[in-house]
Amino acid sequence: MISKYFLFLFAILMVGSIGPISAVTEFDAPPIDEVEKEDEFIEQVWVIAVVIVGSLIAARIAFQIIVKKRRQQSDEY
Repeated sequence: MISKYFLFLFAILMVGSIGPISAVTEFDAPPIDEVEKEDEFIEQVWVIAVVIVGSLIAARIAFQIIVKKRRQQSDEY
C-alpha cells in the first residue's frame, strides 16, 4: 500500500523536474500573446500546487509510520 504512495510521489517529482528543462526551450519559442502566457502561468501554478500537496501527503504518511513504530517500541519495553 505504501509503495503506491511512493510511486505516486516519484511520478509527481519527475513531472516537477521537467519544468527547468522546458524553461530553456522557452527562449527559442516565438513570442506568444497574453492569453497563452496566462494559461502557462496557471499551468505552472497547478503543477507547483500538486507537487506541494504530494509532498505533504508523503510527509504525513512518513510521520504516521514513525509514530506507529515508536508506539510499538514503547510497548515492547
